[in-house]
Amino acid sequence: MSNVIAIARKELRAYFASPIAYVVIGLYAIMFGYFFYALLLYFDRQSMQMAGLGGAQPVNVNEGLIRPVFLNTTVIFLFILPMVTMRTYSEEKRSGTIELLLTSPLTDFQIIAGKFLGAMGLYAAMLAVTIPHIAALFWLGNPEWIPIVVTYLGLLLMGGCFISLGLFMSAMIGGAILYLDDKQRGVHEGYLVTPFGRKRWFFGRRDENDTLKQAVAFLGQSMTADEMNNAMLAVWRLNIASIMLQGHDSILIQYPEEKENEVIPQILQAMRVPLELEGGRRFVVPVECQVGWNWAKASEENPNGLAKYPDGRTRRYP
Repeated sequence: MSNVIAIARKELRAYFASPIAYVVIGLYAIMFGYFFYALLLYFDRQSMQMAGLGGAQPVNVNEGLIRPVFLNTTVIFLFILPMVTMRTYSEEKRSGTIELLLTSPLTDFQIIAGKFLGAMGLYAAMLAVTIPHIAALFWLGNPEWIPIVVTYLGLLLMGGCFISLGLFMSAMIGGAILYLDDKQRGVHEGYLVTPFGRKRWFFGRRDENDTLKQAVAFLGQSMTADEMNNAMLAVWRLNIASIMLQGHDSILIQYPEEKENEVIPQILQAMRVPLELEGGRRFVVPVECQVGWNWAKASEENPNGLAKYPDGRTRRYP
């Protein structure tokens, strides 16, 4: 769950580090305010007309104002939410951080759920803009609060459906086109540069598929290697554990077992090497740790194997 929350926070920071969040929220606030004002004037005229009729029933605020306002503004989400979701995966691929995500110790579900919650957070901020308008109605009148709560719940569910569809389209269409287009452009220019600044020249024929395959594989392999090299250098500088082995995206260390709760947190913090991206953004690869007295996974037959840290166990060599 912590990995999902970390990705969701990163997504929210990315939204508000660019004009997307402010444009989307501002555009929705203006359009909602216009519909609210226009329908409020219409509701006021209807109330005055009904009051002039002897014995007429008073106009219900929920039915006469709140319901039509939200019915009109929900259509806006059909056009605004694609602005939120269209960059979700394509931006990762454009900046080269998709390779870091896919090679980090994260499951596909954690990545998808984190990005979904990040987009939902921005959507919730859009809905929060409407709360002062509804609060003013409680100050001036006496609307029923239960239908309003149900309305907001329905809007959240509807927005979740729109965002899910938008994320799917971003992954299937726009992202793939942008990803391959970047690699092809890099091949035609003769080189590619990773976010770490490592440059590689491609000397094969630029119209061959093999050259494009090398370009696609370069970023993922190179960035994983650079990330691990930086992480191992950070661990070595701590001088609190011995580095025994490195295998692809993991390292094996050795330390005194009585210092485990002191050593492991420092190493995890050191390995979270921040990566500077365009626009002043930062990306930190999630890190997880497993500890044990042999390399096999812990089980009933192998209780001294590797288990995720921390798991509440008291670790002592048998």
